[in-house]
Amino acid sequence: MRLQAAGLAAVLTSTVASAAAWFQPTPAEWATWPEYCRARYVLTYDGKQSPYAAIYPAAGAQRWKTLLGEQAFTALHHYCAGIVWLQRSSVASSQQQRTHALRIAVSECRFTFERIPRTTPIYREVAMNLQLAQSMLETALTTAPR
Repeated sequence: MRLQAAGLAAVLTSTVASAAAWFQPTPAEWATWPEYCRARYVLTYDGKQSPYAAIYPAAGAQRWKTLLGEQAFTALHHYCAGIVWLQRSSVASSQQQRTHALRIAVSECRFTFERIPRTTPIYREVAMNLQLAQSMLETALTTAPR
């Protein structure tokens, strides 16, 4: 567990400046991602360039697209990035990095939340993680040294 946290901290440190402009989950993040996130990621521009595209079956992506619906599946990759940024915030090495990661998490989760139908099977999960990220960001901002 410590090794994973150290790995996430290293990724956070190296990617926090680039925000969400380019996004690739670490192997540990990939392994813990929900299946629908893997399915959506390999169809994004970044995902197609990643090593994960070669190991994820196209049939799996199509299955999740069908289960979630076109509209939800299209916006899903932002939510998936958001939950990774939420995880990364918990291993941030400074208050500034934590706040930055939480801002990205809120933005990414909100993007998906605002675009998916309420009838989508993952709607409540997206709403819950958006609320969690917002709450954590509020706490980080109110406890930050001034």
